[in-house]
Amino acid sequence: MDGLDAPSSGPISRPCHSGETSSHAGISTAEHLAEHLLQFIRPPLAVVCVGSELSGDDGLGPAVARKFPSGPWEVHDAQTVPESFLIKIARHRPCSLILVDAVDFGAAPGSVDLLAMDKISAGGPAAHGPAPLGFLDLLQAVYPCRVAVLAVQPQRLALGQTLSEPVRQAVSLILQAFRLLLP
Repeated sequence: MDGLDAPSSGPISRPCHSGETSSHAGISTAEHLAEHLLQFIRPPLAVVCVGSELSGDDGLGPAVARKFPSGPWEVHDAQTVPESFLIKIARHRPCSLILVDAVDFGAAPGSVDLLAMDKISAGGPAAHGPAPLGFLDLLQAVYPCRVAVLAVQPQRLALGQTLSEPVRQAVSLILQAFRLLLP
């Protein structure tokens, strides 16, 4: 069994809105995140990293994409235009897709959560604009597959800022978790 052939059952937490808390204490270690990823992923996997490096913690996605470990997955540094990658993603024919994004889900800055697509509201938050639901809905129309959002709570989003320390730590946690999935 390679690192991606895990059972499909298991909790993927619901997003937090308006101060609600997650159904679990959050994902605070690379090992914990790797466990959640194993419960979700069916190979082949596509990872789509979104965000703007010009706006503080919204640069999370590109920061993750730049350092993503080589492995049994296809990584797309989609910046702020994930729709431009739809055909390329469909050609890859993933069974699972993870969208990496800075998402305001009411947690402490740098908090990490894995959110199921069906738990993201239409008006749900994303740091760089509308919720990723529009892109994800379009993806499902073009190429249906399992989808989750690997969300990190941003601290600062102002134009011209760099990643905050809590989000830098989240980038490291995400990369370490994917390294743990390697055979």
